[in-house]
Amino acid sequence: MSSFGRVHRHTLLIFGAPWLLAGLEVTQGDASVTVSPRALTTLLSAAGTYAFGALADQAGRKRAFVFALGLHALALFATGLDPDVGSSIIAQIALGASLGGLLSASQCAVVELVPARRHASLTMLLYGALGLGAVLAVVVLWCVPSWRGVELGALDAELTSKRAWALTLSASYALSAAIAQGSALVDVDAAPMQANQPRSYPAHLLMAPQSASTALCAALFIGQAFAQHVLFSPHAQAHLLSRFHSVRPEHVGRYILPVAVFGMLGPLALGRLADRVGVRSCMITCYLTSSTLLLAATLLGAMQRLEAASVALLWAGASFCAFAAMSGSYVTVSELFPIAVRARALATFYALGALTSQLLVPMLFATPVTLRSPNALTVGDGLAAVGMAVAATAAFGLGVSARFSPLEPLTKPLKAATKSDANRQRKDM
Repeated sequence: MSSFGRVHRHTLLIFGAPWLLAGLEVTQGDASVTVSPRALTTLLSAAGTYAFGALADQAGRKRAFVFALGLHALALFATGLDPDVGSSIIAQIALGASLGGLLSASQCAVVELVPARRHASLTMLLYGALGLGAVLAVVVLWCVPSWRGVELGALDAELTSKRAWALTLSASYALSAAIAQGSALVDVDAAPMQANQPRSYPAHLLMAPQSASTALCAALFIGQAFAQHVLFSPHAQAHLLSRFHSVRPEHVGRYILPVAVFGMLGPLALGRLADRVGVRSCMITCYLTSSTLLLAATLLGAMQRLEAASVALLWAGASFCAFAAMSGSYVTVSELFPIAVRARALATFYALGALTSQLLVPMLFATPVTLRSPNALTVGDGLAAVGMAVAATAAFGLGVSARFSPLEPLTKPLKAATKSDANRQRKDM
């Protein structure tokens, strides 16, 4: 059993830093964007994310990771110089595709370079970094209003804020790319275990509806998308507290900051437990607990039985469990798909979650712009609770126990999968 040493800590720092930046970037984004203008860019971003996954499988995790970081930094830099450029289709596609690509490549690199007994806790550490980015964004945007330049007036403050965020994040991503490129990390693509597996992977094997692994991972990432819409959307939370609980705008931060903090603490606190009991058990328990807490906050809030502080407390508890369960989705994909296609599999399911979050969920949920009554809020939060319950059910019925197991023995060899699939097709003929 491999020990955890300096190389592994170096790996975590290199591949984990962009997760913190992603938390800052995603939380800063406005949740009130409508569906129509984003449909094309979301679809093309999903295709770009898959392309980055293919690059990671073909050229190596580190190369794809550095390229995705560089492209993301360039797109953000263009956004900071000219917000009109940032709102263009090309910039949005580059931002969406590169973000999915760098997260997928970094997740692959971490689980493939660290000891098997720490897969769950170290993946959850990445999600903890994502949560820390969200906490910092909430502090800047809601707890320290002067940082946004409120004194300058609404329009000037918004423009200044967007440019400052974009340029700061661009510089941070560029620095991360330079550090990763100059590091001495071994590229995972050179692993001997990949030499005996084919470079191409039939798309129908990955997407086949009869595949239990595909069905499980799809359910987990779709459930994650529903949970994120409620628990990882401080803009929407702030709007709901102001509208339905009469919380003054300058006091909103004290309610939504605990939600972000508990979301960060969930993966950090439960990571070692997931190593001991298994990711599957942890996901089932956390998703069911989060679903119950969110449903309680929704129903009791709709009946006017809870004050703003109580609603925020239930949100915080749900966020604590949900963030830990979400990180388990990445571990599950890493465990079920072999090294030759692992990055493509992660990119595919990440893209599926992004499509669900940005296209399907806004059609079913009321956005802060369209929300007019608590009834719409009840339906939307209820759907999120059901989505997490479905993810827990899928993990219970289709998940595998993989405590302390190396990744590759858990996966079906590609050659064997291709041969069995070909035999099945001949029988059908």
